[in-house]
Amino acid sequence: MKSGISFTRRTATPFALAAVVLLVGNLLWLIPVARNIRNQVSLLQLEIADRVATDIRNYFSAAVRDLELSADGIIFGSEKREVILAKLLKYNKGIDAVFLIDGTGTEILRQDRLRKSRALAGTDYAASPLFVQTIAGTPRFGDIFISEQLEPHAVLAVPVKATDGPMVLMAEMNLRDLIPLVADVSIEDGLVYVLDRRGVQVLHPELSEILRSVNYSGRVIARRVLGQGVIVNGLSGDDSYVNKDGVKVFAVGRPVGIGNLGVFVEQPRSGALGTERQMAIVAVLIFILGIGVVSVILRAQGRLRSMLYELDEIGKILVRRDLELTRANTQLMELDAVKSEFVSIAAHQLRTPLTGIKWSLNALRTNEVEPLAPGQAQIVEGAYEGTNRMVGLIGDLLNVARMEEKRFVFEFRVAPLQPVLDEAIARYRDIGTKKRLTVLAEIADPLPMVSYDSEKLKMAIDNILSNAVNYTPAGGTITLRASRDKDHVAISVQDTGIGIPKAQQHRVFSKFFRAGNAQLRNTSGTGLGLYLSEQIIARHGGAMKFLSEEGKGSIFTIQLPVAGAGEKK
Repeated sequence: MKSGISFTRRTATPFALAAVVLLVGNLLWLIPVARNIRNQVSLLQLEIADRVATDIRNYFSAAVRDLELSADGIIFGSEKREVILAKLLKYNKGIDAVFLIDGTGTEILRQDRLRKSRALAGTDYAASPLFVQTIAGTPRFGDIFISEQLEPHAVLAVPVKATDGPMVLMAEMNLRDLIPLVADVSIEDGLVYVLDRRGVQVLHPELSEILRSVNYSGRVIARRVLGQGVIVNGLSGDDSYVNKDGVKVFAVGRPVGIGNLGVFVEQPRSGALGTERQMAIVAVLIFILGIGVVSVILRAQGRLRSMLYELDEIGKILVRRDLELTRANTQLMELDAVKSEFVSIAAHQLRTPLTGIKWSLNALRTNEVEPLAPGQAQIVEGAYEGTNRMVGLIGDLLNVARMEEKRFVFEFRVAPLQPVLDEAIARYRDIGTKKRLTVLAEIADPLPMVSYDSEKLKMAIDNILSNAVNYTPAGGTITLRASRDKDHVAISVQDTGIGIPKAQQHRVFSKFFRAGNAQLRNTSGTGLGLYLSEQIIARHGGAMKFLSEEGKGSIFTIQLPVAGAGEKK
């Protein structure tokens, strides 16, 4: 009996010691892993918030630059003011109305896309804070409001230092184009929304939520972002809240940097920190398993020290590997974010001044200012074509960025293809004539109806026709064909151009790919056209294919499903 009691006492101490070691060892790796998981979730959500904030800033900055360009054009007299405001509406689709107000607060000129008159605060602009602050010389951003068309709107205002006295140029912006910025964000069960300076929800993936104009100023995270202007990383206990569905969320927020707006990203804690819970379960299992192992080891005490040593080494290796993987993943995410932000910012920053230069050159080449001498006209035409190519390159880069970030919005409508094809033929026959090319059309009549986005399909067809024109020598022939092929409409472009080397054909639809013989013939291409075309056609539920032989030409074919063909089957 005494021997049994003595054995229990001898084994209890090392067993308890082993349990403590296991517990502490689990905590040593579990705590930093849990911290890293939270940090990763925070970094991911902040990266999304940063991207959305950058896109919103770029959107409004571009609008302000357009207004300032127009303001520069109307400072001298009133002769061309109406034309300038009409051009502003034509080239900036986000503006519904633009109006010019003199120094007394009286509206003297208005261009309205909806053909309706609408004032900001009655008709007394002189008492409007937006007018008063802008007339002092600084561009201003008004509060976001819901229009009569039940869409979010905001008013931008810039000062005009006209020769006949100071004025203010105001534009009413339709913010429907900003909704995809928060709707097309990829985050599991997550949500991105925007609050204004009052804490009112002004941008949300669902229009019905915007119309509710719910005020979230009671949330601590909203007060910190909107009131204090700080970035909130979600790691403080006060940053979390229970959303409208009664779910506790992990949330981050940051100021947009314009108009006192704030971007917020939320995700249910159960999903965002699910890995943390899994690691805790793993730790418990490891502890239970360890206790079992210790129980076995105690029966063979000679191996206890070596087993504990091995477990300790394994735990250290696991911690080191986890930290290394975490650092590597963070670096990759940072590099990707820097790349995306650079392309987006660079393209946006280049597009606006280039567009302004293009407008100015077009005004010169079309004799809107005064007739040019023949030599001057040739120089201006060359500058206009070069600027147009740069605008096209910037457009391609922005389209690729939007496509990869799933912000390339498609609006499908069931319609006949004939108008799109006729427009393409007419445009490229003119271009072909200048380059001494024959452009033919063989279009079956009638063609079945197809569900397509007109703007995007034109872009895809233009890219293929443009390649055919650029890489077909003078005297060659380009033929556009369209006919029904079972449940699809086949649109093909055949040329007698330089063709694509067989060894390089597997890369035809890759980004930035240009065949070697194409680079020798034309050094100004981007290699993005066919990549964009294939992506666009894929979003239409279709496919692209091609046949090509070097020195003899190529045939590129677009296949689009006939509207309703799937239901008939």
